Parts: sequence; C-alpha cells; structure tokens
Amino acid sequence: SDFKSRHVQLPLEPAQNHIVHFTNFICYDHLKDFWQKWETIAAIVQEYLTETGQIIPGAMP
Repeated sequence: SDFKSRHVQLPLEPAQNHIVHFTNFICYDHLKDFWQKWETIAAIVQEYLTETGQIIPGAMP
C-alpha cells in the first residue's frame, strides 16, 4: 500500500477512463522530476527570447 500511495491519484471522469492505465504507472517523484526538467527548458527558452528581443521581460508568468 506504501507503493500505491506514491502514485498520482486523480479523480477521473468517465470520458477520461483511458488515462487511468497511463496515470497508474506514473510515480509522483518521476512526474515531478520530469516537470522540473521542462521548467528548466522553459526558463532557457524565455531567456533566449528575451535576449533576442522577441518577448518583453516580465510578460510571461
């Protein structure tokens, strides 16, 4: 049960039942690590766009 508690638990609508099998195998720690990597990539992209004048600093959340 300790293993199960480490997995992402999401309330799913009937229309989203096809996602259940996918989410059942995603460990929260892995999901968090994955998201942190993407946050890093997003920061790099934002910095690049800011330096090249394609976006205004502070315009993105």
